[in-house]
Amino acid sequence: MDAVDGVTVNVDRSFSDPLYPAENFAYQTVSFARGVQQMNGDTALKYARSRHGSNGEGSDFARSRRQQKMLLALKEKVLSVSTLTNPIRIKGILDALDTHITTNMEFYEVLALIKMAKEFSTDRIITLVLDTNDAGYLEPGVGPDGAFVLLPKSGNFRDINHAVLRIFEDTPGENDDTPTQIKSIAAQPIFKDINIEIQNGTWHAGLAARMKKRLTDASFPVLTIGNTAVRPQPTSAIYVLRETAPTTLVDALKEELHIPIKEKIPEGAIAEKKTDILVILGEDMNDQ
Repeated sequence: MDAVDGVTVNVDRSFSDPLYPAENFAYQTVSFARGVQQMNGDTALKYARSRHGSNGEGSDFARSRRQQKMLLALKEKVLSVSTLTNPIRIKGILDALDTHITTNMEFYEVLALIKMAKEFSTDRIITLVLDTNDAGYLEPGVGPDGAFVLLPKSGNFRDINHAVLRIFEDTPGENDDTPTQIKSIAAQPIFKDINIEIQNGTWHAGLAARMKKRLTDASFPVLTIGNTAVRPQPTSAIYVLRETAPTTLVDALKEELHIPIKEKIPEGAIAEKKTDILVILGEDMNDQ
């Protein structure tokens, strides 16, 4: 959650949990007030994981609802303009999820997929929780071996099957009340004063221009393009000319282009004075 500067959540009802785990096997009390509020990573985790809340929030069903709210809020924040226009923020999200997700997708592919998701209509997301409340489908019971079980109120699974099979037709689930996510100052691109220059080190006409479009579409700040004074250049590389250039931006650029970061600029490549990062496209560059 901290990777996107927190999320905005609509808390349905106030509750307190005096048995939330703390350090050294101790407990702490966490409380949440009813209404729309901004949550950072720590607060969001406590809201989603609380198991012993008052006011009807002490069941696993209530916790499932809160976790669904958190996922929907995170979805809105990730797909917000302030996040999509910042590849560094997206990279931070992927890094945070790295230990929990395994994928063979490259960074630029994930970036393209997220941008596609922004165009999807998600205003009518429906969630369905099978629980024991008055309108729920389940009731508590005891199994043959004395274990606690949940049984269908109707005595069979007909109503539950109907709800699942026709969830998009009868809309028996709950409406998505996820608030509009707050666009904080910290959510703005953090590299607005960083300039990238692209130089075409090949005789392939228009290579630098095509690369500029690719990078600007991914929200990288390209200042200018041109050709190296000496051509052809055999290899492509990224050169960091200013120590102030964010490491995260350089890493994201490396993952986007799949070319190495080098220190010594080759002969025949002269960068503009305002350039912070120089990208030279060599003969080994895959022009996509």
